[in-house]
Amino acid sequence: QQQQQQQPEIWMTPACGSCDSSLEAEVRCSGLDGPISDVFIGGRPAEVLTTTSRSARVRLPARGLEGLVHVEVRALGWRQRMASAESAFWYYRPMGWGPRGLKVELSSSARSGGGGSGDGGSSGSTPPSVARRTSGLLDGGVLTAEPLDLWPCPGHGDGACPFAPSREPRRPVSRPPPALPAAAAGGVGAAAALEEVLPVGQCHYFEVEVLELARRTTGTTRTLSIGFAWLPPAQRTSVPEMVSQMSRAFVVGGDLPRAHLGGRELRKITGWRPMLDTEVGSVVGVMLERLEAKEDGPCLHRLTVVQNGARRCSVEAEIPQAWREACSVHGVVDVCGTVQCVELRQAAPPPAAPPPPPAPVEPPSAGAALGGPGPALPLLSARGPREEVR
Repeated sequence: QQQQQQQPEIWMTPACGSCDSSLEAEVRCSGLDGPISDVFIGGRPAEVLTTTSRSARVRLPARGLEGLVHVEVRALGWRQRMASAESAFWYYRPMGWGPRGLKVELSSSARSGGGGSGDGGSSGSTPPSVARRTSGLLDGGVLTAEPLDLWPCPGHGDGACPFAPSREPRRPVSRPPPALPAAAAGGVGAAAALEEVLPVGQCHYFEVEVLELARRTTGTTRTLSIGFAWLPPAQRTSVPEMVSQMSRAFVVGGDLPRAHLGGRELRKITGWRPMLDTEVGSVVGVMLERLEAKEDGPCLHRLTVVQNGARRCSVEAEIPQAWREACSVHGVVDVCGTVQCVELRQAAPPPAAPPPPPAPVEPPSAGAALGGPGPALPLLSARGPREEVR
């Protein structure tokens, strides 16, 4: 009876793809007793390339809209041999670079099949995701063209979140729309026109891959910086010589590495030194979490730098209320100094929550000590370098 009630399961690899283009994926399904004959993604048939009784290689149709979709797998005689799963695949809208410094050239990624474009455009509908500094050491700042996705914070109910299935990558809660000007809200203030930009329990995250390093022909101390910028709506964004000078940005980087907020240096940081730690192929991500639920006045946020999946440093700072109410959050990178070229990675989820600290060990009692040596106590190491700014 338990076997009769057990439902077939469906897994897809990859579990997400761009809504603007077709791609190949592997569909695995348990519980079918015949070769897979048909696969439907969001109600639309996928082209079956190869098939067995447990898996199929398919070409997914382009969808044009982002979101989670239903997947249905059929075998021969499918009325008796069919499996389906809600929210088994996520179509995401590809992200690209937008405002940039004077010496930045944008192009499409070779992985997406797009061609290069020196004027900052892209081939077809693929947004430019590669940013390259063409000369000099500075003027390499670049920002995402659209606001960043909202993701569930690592450790905040991951197991119960419908966007965090245990066998698939986590998916974003939503992509917030750009902030609206007051006039668009029928005369009300911008705060009334917007929902909370970053609720507690959710975060912003993005990451880049280092594609090229500059030749070290000089003794420069300039290098990569990464973080977040709050951009007002309907306003042309001018990118300064260094992103640490931006009036509405929270960034970390440089050498020696420092944290900057609103163009002002907060302090030096430890645990991550991009001058020495980054190399070709390094994946550097950054996460922004809101730590306080208050609505009025500055609100404490935490920025965490992640490299190759490991958390390297965290910095906390109070974000002004005006930024949160009238702006949308974009990713920002300074392709500066030793770093020549980076690529914006698509649909990258935040890193998993760190493991809990080890439980404290009770010292042996006096009686046990008199009876002989007790078990050796483990050495509790520090939790890793971290800097905080309040």
